[in-house]
Amino acid sequence: MKSIHTALLCLTLIVVACSSPTSTPKSSGEHEVAEPFRGYYNANGGALVLGVPITSGLIEEGVRVQYFQNVRLEYHPQLPEGKQVIPSSIGINFEGNSTPCIRPQDVAPNAYYFDCHSVRQEFLGFFNQQGGLQFFGYPISEMYISGTQVIQHFERASIVWNKSKPVEYQFGLLNLGSQWCTINKKCQSSGPANVVTATPTFMLPPPDVSPKGLGLKTLPEFPVFDIKTQRQTLKAWVTDDKGKPVSGIVVSFSVQYAVNSERYETSPSDRNGYAFVSLAVKPYKPGDLILYRASITQNGVTVSEHGSFVVWGKP
Repeated sequence: MKSIHTALLCLTLIVVACSSPTSTPKSSGEHEVAEPFRGYYNANGGALVLGVPITSGLIEEGVRVQYFQNVRLEYHPQLPEGKQVIPSSIGINFEGNSTPCIRPQDVAPNAYYFDCHSVRQEFLGFFNQQGGLQFFGYPISEMYISGTQVIQHFERASIVWNKSKPVEYQFGLLNLGSQWCTINKKCQSSGPANVVTATPTFMLPPPDVSPKGLGLKTLPEFPVFDIKTQRQTLKAWVTDDKGKPVSGIVVSFSVQYAVNSERYETSPSDRNGYAFVSLAVKPYKPGDLILYRASITQNGVTVSEHGSFVVWGKP
């Protein structure tokens, strides 16, 4: 979905967006924010959060909508004033509802639990700043590490945390609006107007290509781990090809430390497909990135997933 832009165009757009993040794009070749979305757009982060508009106002299934890089906005005049514009629930189209729920007793300390998934301390600030449930809808996954980023999916948008960026740009949204616009064939396939990158926007990570019949997702309890007060717990959820929990599966974790690797095995997954192992982290230097590989085997088929966590503090 990525397109190549000239360096001059990208630089110009980035400077414009950063200097006035909530202004309405009006450059030649760009779409403008249509009414009745302009007020909501400016009040909710503008180009810096929602991205620039990539279509004009449209009517889809009788509803007035407009696509932006990171969201699609809908207008519902029958709702009370001030609540008539809402983001569409396009996050479900990518992540679905297949991510296994976690149990209340497995929720991390200081996280907020929403019946099925939680929003952890690291994401709560940005989540609440943008309007919480009213903006994002309910979480449909837990946060997880993808390369150098930490991601969490919600019904209406997906948050990405990239600690390699300047502090003011570390939290942003995946560009689900652009991707859904392309899938729905509402965006033109040529011209720079629909592919400008004026905000801290991130692509949705590639889908998991696990063999049919098995699925595995893992998550460290503490993405940033302090050995003084915590034991690390590596969590796993085992599912079938339809996203339903699979019980009775042992998950094997191979954890790579600085000088060697250690292998750990969970008890068989429970009826929710959940399994975990608690471990004491080996000697390390603050800031070390600990990598792990989780794997499961059933009927001769092996599925694996890689993850990581950062250790901090003094032993």
